[in-house]
Amino acid sequence: MVLAFLSAMALNGLDATIITPALPRIASDLGAGLDHITAVEWSFLVAAGLALPAAGWAGSRWRPAWVLACCSVVFALGCAVALAAPVLEVLVAARALQGIASGLMVPVGLVMAYDGATGSDRLRIARWTTVPLTLVPMVGPLLGGWLTQHHGWRSMFAVLLVLAMVVALTTWWVGRDGRATDPAARLDAIGLLLVGGAILLATIALPLSSSSLPLALGCLVVAVPVAFLARRWCRRPGRVLDLGVTRLRTFRAGLVTTALCAAVVNALLCAVPVLLVTRQGHSTTEAGLVLAAESLGVLLGARLVGSAQRFGVRGWVLASVLATVPCVVVALLGGGRWALPTAATGLALVGILLGQPTMLGQVMAFHGLAGEQMPSATVLLMGLRSVASAWGVVAVSLTLPHPGAALWCAALTVVLVLALLLPVGRVPAATWAATVGDGPGPA
Repeated sequence: MVLAFLSAMALNGLDATIITPALPRIASDLGAGLDHITAVEWSFLVAAGLALPAAGWAGSRWRPAWVLACCSVVFALGCAVALAAPVLEVLVAARALQGIASGLMVPVGLVMAYDGATGSDRLRIARWTTVPLTLVPMVGPLLGGWLTQHHGWRSMFAVLLVLAMVVALTTWWVGRDGRATDPAARLDAIGLLLVGGAILLATIALPLSSSSLPLALGCLVVAVPVAFLARRWCRRPGRVLDLGVTRLRTFRAGLVTTALCAAVVNALLCAVPVLLVTRQGHSTTEAGLVLAAESLGVLLGARLVGSAQRFGVRGWVLASVLATVPCVVVALLGGGRWALPTAATGLALVGILLGQPTMLGQVMAFHGLAGEQMPSATVLLMGLRSVASAWGVVAVSLTLPHPGAALWCAALTVVLVLALLLPVGRVPAATWAATVGDGPGPA
């Protein structure tokens, strides 16, 4: 069971990082503009975020191993379609299909891995999960850049297709004796459609604004009442999302903080390789090497989180946010012969610094929650983080076709970074301290 879960996590992490260095080459081959090619990324992220609320239902209604195997097959189908995609629209649809499967994989796999595990087993599983969580994000960009440069971008989907089928077969084999925990579970389809519709309309409005402003405004006009209906619907018990946890200030602050961090990071990871390849003539392999530096930074930053208690948690987070601003500028505006090391250094520092509010924001979000609130809080946190990542990619994509793209990207990303000061600063220092066990409790 654990092997199947780790394989699914590795596949999911690889797919999330392998594509980005190839975006300029995909745009060139399919004749797409730089502002449109990013749909390959944000369609995956939005679909993954929208599928998350259905994971609990699917894992209860059927055997978790069977659900995970089916998701792997659907993922493989998306890879096959992407492998043969003749136009951008087909590739985007294939990526959305992959995103739906990916959004279900990790939560269902987590249930399968921890089912019946003892305390020592859970600790062992948690230790093993650090392997795909730390290694895959570093390997993904390197592999994607190298494959694209030497074998074409379609080879990435061939690799993912093979890996997905291996995960499907492994999961089916190890979990064939499992059972469903609640075969009578029902899906809140209305709530899922309302929430998904509102998010999808809001997401596509921004890229549409560059080609058809009336259509973009129309999407926003429709999205507002749909979001209102979704909010009212989800207030009832037993719905696809339990919004009751959003009444807690600590959860709201942690939720917004982690979402903004995800938007900033994914905006950078989208913009940097595109600028390096299209504006400065570097190879996709070099772009992938630069992107791997951000994952290394996150890994190093995780070792610094413990220092927050020593210097004051809120002050530590605010200082990390402010220090991120020059690093963003360095990552995006460095050029000439030092462009690669400059961009890599900037991204590594962003990974270290933004890792602080990301990790401490997650701790803040779950601080003071009751046990029965944890599943809903987890779905909201993971789902909004995925959607916010997509919105960061969408926002930065609008700047890429312009002559001063690097400057516009830097300005936009800096604004997103500074926006972090609002949720962080509004929570009292004592509450931040309490979230990591250095204070009396939630404020």
